[in-house]
Amino acid sequence: MQNGKTEPIDIPLALYLQGEAVEDPDVRGQHPLYYGTISGLKGYKRDMHAYIKVLPAERLFAETMSASIGRYFGLPIPLTALAIARGKDVGRGSGKCIVLASVDTNAVPISRVISFDKVSHLLNKWSHLHAAIVFDELLANTDRNLRNLLIGGDGTIWLIDHEEALASPALQASENIRNHLLGMVIGEVSEFERHMASRKLKDKSAPAYTADFRRHAAASQPQYCQVEPDHVNRVVEFLESRVHHMSTLMDGALGMNQKTLAV
Repeated sequence: MQNGKTEPIDIPLALYLQGEAVEDPDVRGQHPLYYGTISGLKGYKRDMHAYIKVLPAERLFAETMSASIGRYFGLPIPLTALAIARGKDVGRGSGKCIVLASVDTNAVPISRVISFDKVSHLLNKWSHLHAAIVFDELLANTDRNLRNLLIGGDGTIWLIDHEEALASPALQASENIRNHLLGMVIGEVSEFERHMASRKLKDKSAPAYTADFRRHAAASQPQYCQVEPDHVNRVVEFLESRVHHMSTLMDGALGMNQKTLAV
């Protein structure tokens, strides 16, 4: 695939002005979530509506790192920023803190609008499917589900919620994860179809081999995420090692229970 950006772009900074807590269980995950207004995004003259997530430092860095790499893969991930918030506005007491801001795309969770038995059909027509499967495998993202796949009124599918990616420093770089996105679209198909799916996934792995993960880490604003340099190094080293196993990882994922991608 052709990725349009050879150099990572810094995750932008913003100010969280005001908002309200989100209590909807289909939208909110395990961490506090707010919906409100952010200001000061570089390149944008107007305030923007965004979902605001309060996360521990390492999970915050996982989100920004995932956004940077996802952009490099050309994937539809909402504009992601780090925002300065008043602690009292996000349940953090006095003072200020850094939160994640994901700009609203006016999309809703797929689980709200499409029945489960039709999800596979929808995703198999999605032009970003194979790249997204590779992305989740590379980042060891085990938390893909129908609440963090969004669909807009125009049919655009968005990927959100990557705080659980890169979550296990103990994970071996050569170890398969349970790739839930792949699991949504696999079926009992022929060996030929399995072979063709493998070729597509390996083709979509191409950006991983040219990615400079050290630069992606720097662009992900680790200092504002307040993560330790040792953690940043572990994440970079994991990705640098994992990329060399992508071909085997993709074959391993496709070989689960002798099933494959319904392409």
